[in-house]
Amino acid sequence: MVNKRGQVTTSYESNGEKRKSPAPIIGIVILLIVVIAFGAYFLLNKTPQTEKGVLEQGFKKFGISNIKTEGNLVFNKTSISLNNVLVENSVFSPGKTYIMYFSGITGFQEFNPYGAPAKFVDIAASMELKNENGDIILDEPNLFSSYIGGVPAKDAQYLSFKLTLPQEIGKGKYLWKVVISDNKNELNKLTAVVNFNI
Repeated sequence: MVNKRGQVTTSYESNGEKRKSPAPIIGIVILLIVVIAFGAYFLLNKTPQTEKGVLEQGFKKFGISNIKTEGNLVFNKTSISLNNVLVENSVFSPGKTYIMYFSGITGFQEFNPYGAPAKFVDIAASMELKNENGDIILDEPNLFSSYIGGVPAKDAQYLSFKLTLPQEIGKGKYLWKVVISDNKNELNKLTAVVNFNI
């Protein structure tokens, strides 16, 4: 039914009396319910934009199986690249060099050696590569052993780790693990594990 104002209405009867109920109100209510439902679905399925969320998004395409931050360590972004191109799958190639990159790392315990005005941090890092049988193919227990006295805190925000796969590496499943830690505070640690195939 259309009233004099051109407004579409519906009608119903109660106690023998005919009443009118504006249809637009019902439409608005239905639309509101749909919007609320969609918003709830979007929020529940959206990956949190925390440092862990960003990492998971960055690694998900090529098989990150575990990422863990402990203590005060946090970061903004991470990626794996090959020849300056982002790696987006879990199939790696023999003889190639892959780089795991972290940026925006903060949370290391800072100190000022010898009264230096700049803030320094004392970083430790290790990297290992294993095959699916658990055999160690590469083991680098202390990648920062040459940095005696620490590194400037501003430089420690950006860390990269190079993995060059042997040309003779066989086909199968492999695990690449990187651990970043703080020599001044053992509670600060970041562990990244990537599973890939040859």
